[in-house]
Amino acid sequence: MTTNSFITFAISRLKEPSTWAALAAMFVALHITVEPGLWQSLANLGIAVSVVLGYFMPEQKTQPNVISH
Repeated sequence: MTTNSFITFAISRLKEPSTWAALAAMFVALHITVEPGLWQSLANLGIAVSVVLGYFMPEQKTQPNVISH
């Protein structure tokens, strides 16, 4: 597997909720903990990134669901 195809594979897996659930389970199983202050900083960073992305990303136009008889 080439580096580019591995990166593409990894990114596509990160888009799936089951990957995040598996990572969380792995952290719990390995007893990996994070300091509460770091969690707060990470949460704040996530909120800031969400705000910036929400501001700059255009909304996609979708077609309304029309039932024709």
